[in-house]
Amino acid sequence: MDDYGSLVLMPQTGPLVIGAMHRASVHRLADSGCGPHHLKLDLLRYRITLEMVPTERGAMFVLRFPAL
Repeated sequence: MDDYGSLVLMPQTGPLVIGAMHRASVHRLADSGCGPHHLKLDLLRYRITLEMVPTERGAMFVLRFPAL
């Protein structure tokens, strides 16, 4: 974790890529869901769907990876 309580999640598929700038992915705002109680992103580069919902003291994450 970095300063100010930030956390970086960078799930990926395929060959392992180490550098943060090289493994970053994009998402489409039109396909995303963002609200105070739910976040959903489709990471296009890796075909991964990431969802986050808050809990009382943290958050729950759901990551859906493509079928092999």
